[in-house]
Amino acid sequence: MELSAVVVIASVIFSFVFNWIAWIICSIFKTEKLYDITGTLTYLVLIFGSLFYCHIYNHRQILVSILSATWTLRLGLFLLYRVFKTGGDKRFDELKQNPIKFLIPWTLQGLWAFLTVIGVVIINSTETNPASIPSDVIGSVLWFIGFCCETTADFQKLFFKLDSNNKGKFIDDY
Repeated sequence: MELSAVVVIASVIFSFVFNWIAWIICSIFKTEKLYDITGTLTYLVLIFGSLFYCHIYNHRQILVSILSATWTLRLGLFLLYRVFKTGGDKRFDELKQNPIKFLIPWTLQGLWAFLTVIGVVIINSTETNPASIPSDVIGSVLWFIGFCCETTADFQKLFFKLDSNNKGKFIDDY
């Protein structure tokens, strides 16, 4: 079996099993507070697990791993801050009362993490050393623009929700 196939299969197994273990713990304690950090850790393990497993490092593997990990940490830490600042995530209030229903978002998170990081996993498990091409630079610039836009939007929404004058409103209800 090719190296990339082994890494992809291990990644999909880890993605689901890790989220299901977290679901068991959170079901026992009826909390969703580990949900976002579990997604973050799943992502980071898949990124760096695929990179370090292969013992082959080229500029593109390092670039996509650093950019993906940076995005993951920014989003994961923001979501962790938000869940503790706001006291929880009301979308889970009903689900966490029924362990079987509560399993659905955890399974979907495992699937989401695997499907959205699969490109990085495949790049990291490829044994070639590609030459730099213009799309490396263009992709990095686009990543930076998107990263700044997403960060700005997340904080705008957070500050909107924290303002008591906006209780019950959506951000476009100005």
